[in-house]
Amino acid sequence: MNIYLNITLGLIKIFFLFSMLFLGIKKYVLLKRDFTFIFDAIIRKYFEYFSLLILVLFATIYTGFYDGIVVSIIMAIIVLGDYLKVTNPYYFVSKFKERFKFRLIDLVKNLEKNQFSIKSIFTGYFNFKNRKNIYILYSIAFLLGLIILISFYFIRYDHYLFSPSWFEVLEMINAKDDQKWFTTSIKSEGIYAFINYISHVTNSSPEITIYIYSVFQLLIVVFFIFWIVVKITKSQIIIPVFVSLFYILGFTYLPVNITNFYQSSSMHLAFTLVFPIMIYTMNPESLPYSKWERFVRFLIAFLALGLLDFYILFFALPFFFVINSIIYISKTNLSRLILIGVYLLSIIVLLLMYSHFLDGFSESISVFFKRNLIAVELYFYNPYMSISVDRLLFYYQIIFISGFFVNILFAILFFKKWKKKMVFFLFTLVIYLLTQINYIWIDNDLLLRMLSILIPIQTGIVISIFFDLFKIMFKKEYYKSYRVIVVVVVTVLIFGALQRKQISIEKEDYEVLNEEVLSANEKILRNYLDRSYMVVNKEEFIDLSSGNRFFMSYKEFMHEKYLKQDNLYAKYIGNNKYLHKHPNIVMPSSVLVFVYDEKFSKDVERKWLLNRISYLESIGRPVREIYQSKYLKVFEIINKPNSSYVTEMVF
Repeated sequence: MNIYLNITLGLIKIFFLFSMLFLGIKKYVLLKRDFTFIFDAIIRKYFEYFSLLILVLFATIYTGFYDGIVVSIIMAIIVLGDYLKVTNPYYFVSKFKERFKFRLIDLVKNLEKNQFSIKSIFTGYFNFKNRKNIYILYSIAFLLGLIILISFYFIRYDHYLFSPSWFEVLEMINAKDDQKWFTTSIKSEGIYAFINYISHVTNSSPEITIYIYSVFQLLIVVFFIFWIVVKITKSQIIIPVFVSLFYILGFTYLPVNITNFYQSSSMHLAFTLVFPIMIYTMNPESLPYSKWERFVRFLIAFLALGLLDFYILFFALPFFFVINSIIYISKTNLSRLILIGVYLLSIIVLLLMYSHFLDGFSESISVFFKRNLIAVELYFYNPYMSISVDRLLFYYQIIFISGFFVNILFAILFFKKWKKKMVFFLFTLVIYLLTQINYIWIDNDLLLRMLSILIPIQTGIVISIFFDLFKIMFKKEYYKSYRVIVVVVVTVLIFGALQRKQISIEKEDYEVLNEEVLSANEKILRNYLDRSYMVVNKEEFIDLSSGNRFFMSYKEFMHEKYLKQDNLYAKYIGNNKYLHKHPNIVMPSSVLVFVYDEKFSKDVERKWLLNRISYLESIGRPVREIYQSKYLKVFEIINKPNSSYVTEMVF
């Protein structure tokens, strides 16, 4: 099956699950509220449920009970308990029965009165009298669709597939099925547990799930960028759309490593928790919870953040809290003090937990900090940038500082709401200044990755400030909803014109081959029974689909020992007693041999492989070609007919 189709199917499954969850939220919690309310509520529920999911993943893996179904059941119970407003688990069953009876009686009454309609389930999302709600919905749908198209375009030019870092990520993902939260060292591995869970939910292989997650990561980050720009600038369409397009299309004007476009980033996933924390910290009253409920929810969020990306929690958030406390010093209340206390408590809990695991790995706390605050596997490389990254960041700072002073002017002269913008200005400025410090404990590559998310948002804030100034000077309103179409078209054309050379880069032959290997691997996983076949391939692919099949290197396949085992197995294949006494001669039902084009294999090696396959066919082993592409062929040597290929086994 084509890998693009596999990725698309995985994304559709995720979208379906999210839709069902938010449909329930809409129907029973947010019925007939306006879009802004629903938008905030979706973010709030994501903030709660995703934080809990990370902790559930950690708890189940640590205790050895991890499985996709187990985690899904636990999360379903949590969501159901939230819907039933159950505060004491003891009353969960009785509450569920009570609510179920009420809904059942209500349904029967509607059926008797002929008032029930399937259509009623899907109506009432928005107050359609407000046309802006529809424009916002269309804008988000357009952005998400554009992301998928852009992602499928850049997958053709990505250098990440089958790189050492890619195989390292694959190993950490697979380790979660073996109930291992930590693999070779102690570091934040929450992202790999989440990717593994997506693999279970979408029924996709870990290899394909890496790509499914990378597209999902881009989708969810854009969604949060859109939201935080709405909350800070109060612009609901034009500026959020522009900022989102800038983040998606402006890769030559952002410090991003475009050659590793699909590299899993715990920082991006962590920001989906950081952005709500920022907004809720600046405005604690926006959360409809008591002080105790806020304490619990934020403690869960901080702990989840520490499991996802300790760097963001320990290094970046303190700067935000200090800046926020200075700007809101006149409004410092108990809620903000409690939040900072919760943050410090979470740091203590996480350090104690990590210290416990460090003892098992015989590592010191300094090694732990160095590993989590300095990313060895991460580096900045963007050969398609129009100007050097240092000069680019310098230009951005000039723009941002000008917006900073205009924002102060607004605060003095017009008493405009300026504090949220000021906090974000100063936070971005601090991150930029840290990149100018040459110190061993400051990782510039991580800071640049952070700036690649912050710069588009900060640009949107500057634009909103000058828009406000323009409106005051000319006394005109420039936020008409229909003008979003013009903004979208002009933005896409501008970025397209600026980057037409960069987006026409050619695909390397080895990248084509990597894609073909992954496609062949997916076809095998989909069509062959697990552990019933053996793959013969280069040693570098030994970890590919490990746990689903047996693996043999070319050297072992071409050794005389293989022929001896093959002959013995063919001789005694019908003698189960003998095979039971001599399990060492038992061979898989099928042997799948990967044969590469001359361009990617040694002449002697390729010749040996083809000769060995021909010889086995000549002595009676059925051989067929199951996959063929430009640079790769896969042959199946059948040792036991109708015992490996699923379709043949069934029919």
